[in-house]
Amino acid sequence: MQINMDELYVEYAPTGKHLRDTLMKPENVKVLREACRDVAGHDVSVRIVIKETSEGDGSAPLTQQDEALLEKQKLRAMVEQHPAVQELLRTFRAEIIDVGRVETKQ
Repeated sequence: MQINMDELYVEYAPTGKHLRDTLMKPENVKVLREACRDVAGHDVSVRIVIKETSEGDGSAPLTQQDEALLEKQKLRAMVEQHPAVQELLRTFRAEIIDVGRVETKQ
């Protein structure tokens, strides 16, 4: 686990998926954010990920579900860092519930 003044980053090994899933529940993320806000004095983003394995290290490859979750976490982290989103979260005392990509018809 790492913390800087802008982000709490928690990384689990692929075998810790169940721990990550528990920590990612909205009520648990909210508690983490509030604790970080108390410590840092301002809003801090929370990013919880499964450590990506590198080939040849003997670890099992990520499942398609794990890859989808990683993509969603990366997208959430990107959204949380956007200044307009941060302003909306502060202004309306809101929280991000879910993120997803919008598919456009071409």
